[in-house]
Amino acid sequence: MKKNISAIIASVSCVLLIICLYNISSLKKEVDNLKSNLYSRISDIDRSISMISYDVKKELESQASLLSDGQWAYGDIDFENYTVSVNVSVTPKEYTPDKTSAVIVCGKKEYPMTLSDGAYIADIELSFFENSIIDSVLFEKEGTVQTESLNWEISPRYDCLPIVYAENGSSTGTVKNGFFIWGYDDGICIIAEQKNGNIGEIGSISVLAYSDGVLSKKFDIPVDQEKMQRHDVGFDYFIEFKNEFKIPFESKFELYTEVEIDGLYYRNKIEEFDISSNGSDLSEGDWFRNAEGSIYDADGNIIFDINAVYDIE
Repeated sequence: MKKNISAIIASVSCVLLIICLYNISSLKKEVDNLKSNLYSRISDIDRSISMISYDVKKELESQASLLSDGQWAYGDIDFENYTVSVNVSVTPKEYTPDKTSAVIVCGKKEYPMTLSDGAYIADIELSFFENSIIDSVLFEKEGTVQTESLNWEISPRYDCLPIVYAENGSSTGTVKNGFFIWGYDDGICIIAEQKNGNIGEIGSISVLAYSDGVLSKKFDIPVDQEKMQRHDVGFDYFIEFKNEFKIPFESKFELYTEVEIDGLYYRNKIEEFDISSNGSDLSEGDWFRNAEGSIYDADGNIIFDINAVYDIE
């Protein structure tokens, strides 16, 4: 009988111990959740405190500003003269219609503004290929000039025009009879992307081969618009290109793609070989692969030199 009582007491003790352990585990989880919530609230408070000075600064700037509203937007694009119109509008808090005049300052130029429905407006023309800053607006009334800083950065090259890349496929090269013989096994993928996704159609595609800096061969590639894989910001277009090239020893070979969109020719280097007297390649690196290219006009004149932008020799 005593043995049975001891066993019962031991069993009950084990059950009670398990219950206690479970409760302790539950309490620990509850404490951890409370700590997590506390840390989250402290973090929110810290963020709110850190934003107070910013919000106060913005409010003070807003109150001190001469403007109740100010904005700019791109207008018409002139592909013949490589310019884009920028529509600027500023609404002063106070003005006298017949006495207050305004000019917008962009770079070192001032553009007169006209009053329309309570806002002063102006259209200014900027080059595709120059980054510009609309510095400020000046209001003049009876000889008194007030200045409102704007500091609006404008980059038409990357806002209005596509960026074109070219991805090369696998290739094979071998040395034979004084030549480095090379060619692609499959082809080239053309990728065009534009910030607003409103990209034009491809007019033409060419592959240009240069030997020692001189155009040696041009391949015109048929364009099939239905084969373009369009996406939100542009398109991908694969072209089959399996041509073989015989590159003499002690010569330099370069291969480019040239894609025409809206009358502009986007040229990307996709291959470069500098073949030595024994057939080895001495070219330095492949930085140009999958990189943005330069832009040319229809006569082959360069109008946007990517090498100059990034100071590449």
